[in-house]
Amino acid sequence: MIAAHKAAFVGMCTSTERNAPANEVATASSPLMLERTISRPSPSSSRIRAQSGTSRAGSGAARSDARKITSFSGTARASPDQRDQARTASSWPARRESQCAIFSRSKKAVGGTRAPARAASFSPVALPPDAAGSFVSKGVRKSASIPKKLPNRGLNEQPKVFSLRGMAGQVQYANWWSKLLFGKAYDNQFVIPLPNPRGLTALMEFCERNFLTPDFTRLKIEKPVFIVGLPRSGTSLLYNLLCAHERAAYVTTSINCFPTAVCTIEWARKKFNFNIRGERFLQDSIDADFSSPSEPAMFWGKWIGRDTDSLYWPEKRLKDFSPEKIEEIYGDIKRVLHSFGGEGRRFIVKYPVFQTELRMLQDLFPDAKFVHIVRDGRQVANSLVKLYKLCNDQIQKINHPDLKALVPYPRVKNLEKYVKEFGATDIRTTAHIWEDSIEAVHEAKGDLKHFTEIRYEDLLGRPESELKRIFEFVELPWPAASNELFKKEYANIGVIHHRNSYGQFDVVERIAGKTLKAYGYA
Repeated sequence: MIAAHKAAFVGMCTSTERNAPANEVATASSPLMLERTISRPSPSSSRIRAQSGTSRAGSGAARSDARKITSFSGTARASPDQRDQARTASSWPARRESQCAIFSRSKKAVGGTRAPARAASFSPVALPPDAAGSFVSKGVRKSASIPKKLPNRGLNEQPKVFSLRGMAGQVQYANWWSKLLFGKAYDNQFVIPLPNPRGLTALMEFCERNFLTPDFTRLKIEKPVFIVGLPRSGTSLLYNLLCAHERAAYVTTSINCFPTAVCTIEWARKKFNFNIRGERFLQDSIDADFSSPSEPAMFWGKWIGRDTDSLYWPEKRLKDFSPEKIEEIYGDIKRVLHSFGGEGRRFIVKYPVFQTELRMLQDLFPDAKFVHIVRDGRQVANSLVKLYKLCNDQIQKINHPDLKALVPYPRVKNLEKYVKEFGATDIRTTAHIWEDSIEAVHEAKGDLKHFTEIRYEDLLGRPESELKRIFEFVELPWPAASNELFKKEYANIGVIHHRNSYGQFDVVERIAGKTLKAYGYA
């Protein structure tokens, strides 16, 4: 069982640092401590407001001891009511914050004032011009408002009200059976989910085979959307926005943890209100729960069977798959579509490892839409080093006999060479990874029928026009005016909860200067 889990790709850990500001640029000779703003200004404002104040209450050590981690590797999402409102035609008012909501955290404003909330209208907001250390801003973390009943998605059952809190207010359990069944896995969260209890898995698979597998013969996978890009490049932001569309279907956290019982786990999650919500171990201030969109690590491992201990993965094409394996891949995606309502749904997925598998995906899905997102390589290179350290620190905390050191980078060409020559945590390694990943995408795009590209900075600077372009490309209409989920995801563009120390930009520029200039970063 653990072997199958290890076969899952390492991209599961590659969630983007939430909506990092586009203009964080430091001088080449000195690192810059960047404290990012929590909230973008209203559309009428022409700049991002700097907020002064102290850092969050409580020492870092105390927060680290108190923090609980999730049992899943999903991509960050809004709270479940926000994700469900787009599909239930609910008339709940859009409440900004609710202290009585079981999912909302109590957060104190830093510096005594709170940044103005972004207006719900879809108007682009200009970012200030790039400048080294041009602003230092602090902010507060938002709390999510939850209605008395959580709207349901895909199936039409109404789940029960959330009523229990986790330890130290950091983890919220929907009920005692959620904690009993999934609490341990939650505490041992990692980029690749550890195996579930055998008895639970066997029960889920039995129900899937005998009771909850519908007839998929008429269900079609039409124009799936693949979001590609390096970790920390804005993939999560774009993924969340597209998944907020009322016609979207995607791999949820619960589905990713039970890839052999897709329909059963989604039915059980909604029927029995299974849910745990909390901050992930990646220290990116992102909360997730069982209904959050997830990178399909377990599916990819089941389909492809890559060795995560290897730093080199040879390219695979359609000829490398048996007809039975191809049908299995299609069947799994159809189960996901069914969980969201079936006909008319569009499968949307993001996974950084897709960058080296684009031709294979084109073979499997001839009408697929590919969206490549790029971010300033100087920031990405720094953030990848942080990602490596967080993942391997977590391995030490979990102390599982089958977990050992992991290199959580996409398997770009020459990765093995860079790691041996410089080390996995050297900025030179991650700078080469950034450049090679972009090169890999551009080498493959000539074989892709439908391909487009977007800069992360442009998505932050002019979100309305860029999103309209992306929706037009993937052939989805602009989300309905009643889609509260999309409005909230849109309002979260630029919302930051953490800070990073970036430096050694001169090193990255020496290695990838030509590519940086081509994208307007240098």
